[in-house]
Amino acid sequence: AEDWQVIHLIQEGSFYRAYEVSAWLCHRHISEFKVTHRHLKGIEESVAFVGFPVLNLEKRTPEGATVETLAEKHLAMRLPMQGTEDAEAMAAEFGQWKQQWPVTEKKDDDEAPRPPRQTAHQQPTLFSIAQTILAYPIEHHSPLDCMMFLADVKRNLTKII
Repeated sequence: AEDWQVIHLIQEGSFYRAYEVSAWLCHRHISEFKVTHRHLKGIEESVAFVGFPVLNLEKRTPEGATVETLAEKHLAMRLPMQGTEDAEAMAAEFGQWKQQWPVTEKKDDDEAPRPPRQTAHQQPTLFSIAQTILAYPIEHHSPLDCMMFLADVKRNLTKII
């Protein structure tokens, strides 16, 4: 039941973003934010998220909720709920909520740098993959961008290992 009471907020630049269940909880308990639902390349999954400016945190915190810092750029907002929620019913409600949002494609100018695609005659090397990883500015990208980057790195590694 505790998972259904905590909204995880990740700071990305000047915004907090909430992903998946946390996004649903924000939409349900804070405000009907614009929901973004994107397909993740390489892992055949999609992710729903909402966001709001960092400066609006106090205004967006429901009465009775507590906010604590879990890590740098990661907050947990505990919602004031009485009793225990039925986890199965909550999971079903979240699934229905997520499916109502159409999956959108990322705009090209919003795309994170990707590891170079290898052509059939050009096999990746451990050295070239290591260079790609070292050159990727992780601190400037969202967790979603980093996950997609890692999926590409993993795909290239499986070609040589």
